[in-house]
Amino acid sequence: MLDKFGNPEGSDDGAVDDGATVSKCEMKRPVSMSDKDIESSKELCGSDILSALDSKILPIDLSEWGGHAYIRVISGRERDKFEASCLDRKGRKDLADVRAKWAFLILCKKDGTPLFTSRGDIAKLAGKSCVPLDRIFNLGTDLNGMSQDDIDELMENSDAGQ
Repeated sequence: MLDKFGNPEGSDDGAVDDGATVSKCEMKRPVSMSDKDIESSKELCGSDILSALDSKILPIDLSEWGGHAYIRVISGRERDKFEASCLDRKGRKDLADVRAKWAFLILCKKDGTPLFTSRGDIAKLAGKSCVPLDRIFNLGTDLNGMSQDDIDELMENSDAGQ
C-alpha cells in the first residue's frame, strides 16, 4: 500500500523532515514534484489558498453512547489553542482531560456545527467511557494530520500521559 506521497507505507523515501517546520500542522512533504505533476497542477496564489474549502467532516461510530456523530478537521489556530491548552501556566505539559478537550473540539453535527459549546462540557466528557473517547482521539488526530511523533511529543514528560 502506498502513502500519500506515493511511497510504500512506512517508508520515508521521498519525504524530508528538515526541522524547519513552522507549524506542527505541516506534515512531511515531498522533496519535489515531478514535471508531470507540475504540468497537471495549478500554481496557487494567496487568494486560492485563502478561499479553498479545506475542511473535512467524517462520521464516527459512537454506539456506546447510542449512535454516531461527526468529527471535523480543525483550523491551524484551533490546533495551536488545543496544544496550548495542554500546558500549565509554567509551560509544563498538563494532559488532564486531553481526550475530552479533543472530543469537545472536533465532535460536530453533519453540517460542522460543534456538538459542545460550553467549556463545562469538557469535565462532563472526561467522565465518560474511555473507549469512545479513545476512538475520537485516534481518528481525530489521524484526520487532522497529527503524526505519531506529534502525539508522542504531546504525551511525553507528562504525568497524565504516562
